[in-house]
Order: sequence, then structure tokens, then C-alpha cells
Amino acid sequence: MKAPIALKPECDEAAFVAAATAFALTRAPVTIPAITLDRLGAFLALVPAASVPALDSLAADLVVAMDRFRTPPSETEITRRRRAGLTPRQDALLVAYGYPYVLEEFRFHMTLTDALDAEIADPVQRGAERFFAPVLGRAVLVDALAHFVEPEPGANFVLRRFIPLGTAAAARP
Repeated sequence: MKAPIALKPECDEAAFVAAATAFALTRAPVTIPAITLDRLGAFLALVPAASVPALDSLAADLVVAMDRFRTPPSETEITRRRRAGLTPRQDALLVAYGYPYVLEEFRFHMTLTDALDAEIADPVQRGAERFFAPVLGRAVLVDALAHFVEPEPGANFVLRRFIPLGTAAAARP
């Protein structure tokens, strides 16, 4: 829900986690009524089958609440992002929040693949549809935020913790 960030030098992970936990306690879990498989450009992703305003609000509020911890993007990063042909609003979001696809430009997705070449996209999609068939069309409960870290630049992200949302936190032992 929040694009990866580098913490400001004066911020540490413990302060970030404390703020994320305080935020999460004020938010209720959100149900995605149905999940589907879709292509996002050259990528495959699991996405809500229809708009879920409560999920969009959760993501927007999270971006704004946690922005104080973010190191601004470098000019190199801004230039790289701008090469994608951003709209004026996306460019403004890039400058303000370090990523162009936040707030009203956000679309919840769980990316499944790297960019797929055109000749393999269809067979990979068919395989993904078979693999995910048991969950496609079903509801998904978003009851926690996942905190990932990147141990070093370019490394795989590592799950550090789940941070339960409001009523979900109260229900856990």
C-alpha cells in the first residue's frame, strides 16, 4: 500500500514501526469482496474485482501518515520515473510523496511476476489462473499491514512483521 522507501537518516526502524502500529490501531480491517487475476502492463497481479473505496482510503491515509519517515527521491529516481510518461497529477504526487501512483492514482495489487515478454504472457497467465483458481472470485480480508525490509539495495524484500489493523489487533492474543 506504500511504495518502498528509504528511511530518513534521523529516523530509525523502531520509530517507523511504532508509528505504523499506532496508525494501524486506528483503522478497521477491510474486505475485498472478490479478487481476480489481471495484467498490469507486462505484469500479472491479483487485484480486487471491483473498486473498494475503504481499501483506497486505507492506502491513502497510510501514505500520508508515514510520509514523514521517507527520504525524498534523488533527482536520478525522479528522472527515471518521469520517463514513464506521467500525467501532471502523477508528477505532482511523485514530487510530494516520492511515488506517482498514490492517493487517487493508487490501484491495490499483489504483483505475481516480473515483466513478461509478449510471447510468454498468455501461457503464464493461463498457468496462474489454474494455480489461483481456488481464490479467484473469493473475498479477501485485509486485517494487517505487512512490514518488509530490503537488507541491501537490489536484494529480495524480507517480511519483518505483520501489524494488525484495529479490531483485528484486539481479537489477537
